Amino acid sequence: MLNIQSYGRIASDIVVKRSKDQKHLYTNFLFASHKGKETTFIRCVAFDALATLLQDFFSKGDRVILKGELVSDDYKGSKFVFKIQVKEFEFVETLTEHNKNKAKHDKERSNKDD
Repeated sequence: MLNIQSYGRIASDIVVKRSKDQKHLYTNFLFASHKGKETTFIRCVAFDALATLLQDFFSKGDRVILKGELVSDDYKGSKFVFKIQVKEFEFVETLTEHNKNKAKHDKERSNKDD
């Protein structure tokens, strides 16, 4: 098991689905982690109550810290494909909050320049 913690943005809608056997809830979504001008996208999965919490509280573009395990998702040719199995999360900032803070900061900066 490889534990992982990553900071970034939710990059796709989080939609909860029911497993084929109808016993579990799950969600698969895309997560984007930025470093400088480079962005890494990785698939994430969460189950049951955690999947529901993620769907209820996060939208595409929201900043979050995800904690979980890096697990092998699939094998394609000679490459393994990995995803994060989310175990915990931390709120950072919604996209709406980010836009409000940016607008406020930009307004303050323009007032200083006047």
